[in-house]
Amino acid sequence: MRRAIWITGVPASGKSALGEQLVASMRKVGPLPCALVDANAVRKQFWPHLGLSPEDRVVNVTGIAELAGVFIRAGNEVVIACIAPDREVRNRALGMVRVSAQNVAAYQVHVMAPLEVLKGRDQTGLYRAYDEGRLVGLTGVDAPYEPPSPEEALYIDTSKLSVADSVREVLTYVTRIQPHNWPMTGSEPACRILGSGAGPSRGSTRSVLLPI
Repeated sequence: MRRAIWITGVPASGKSALGEQLVASMRKVGPLPCALVDANAVRKQFWPHLGLSPEDRVVNVTGIAELAGVFIRAGNEVVIACIAPDREVRNRALGMVRVSAQNVAAYQVHVMAPLEVLKGRDQTGLYRAYDEGRLVGLTGVDAPYEPPSPEEALYIDTSKLSVADSVREVLTYVTRIQPHNWPMTGSEPACRILGSGAGPSRGSTRSVLLPI
């Protein structure tokens, strides 16, 4: 059974830090290799032209799910660090990951922290830009973020747990909890990105991009 773990949360909640250490731990334990799909890096490298419209966000999350599926079909387990603020879109993406190959167990982890903690650890300057009036549409502040339900995800407060402790919580969770049967509900995915021979084409170019 190959595992896919989707880490969601607002900007600066600790997704990338947890994802990196979780992948390192999973690689040590084995028996399968493990890949990290970090939405920040993927977005900048493969489709930086996408904007922040609801349509572009769907295309981005769909692309992240497609990429995760490529790693899974290549024999890897995968950790995905991606906000994916719309719950239905995120759940549908998890369904895509689950059916990307046989015997895939897909889990969700929701990381969170108080706003002041988020501002204090923000390395990208998003919260400062918002406070100074230079940014509009910050996910979880003036743009919506829909967290998973407690039945759908492991909740981790990264202001209270270290990264190492959070990794242990996740590994315990995926060992003890029956994986959720994520359905591919709602409308069809916006595009089949990696199977089309080209990256996402929707959206306009922007000089400032938020992590999605």
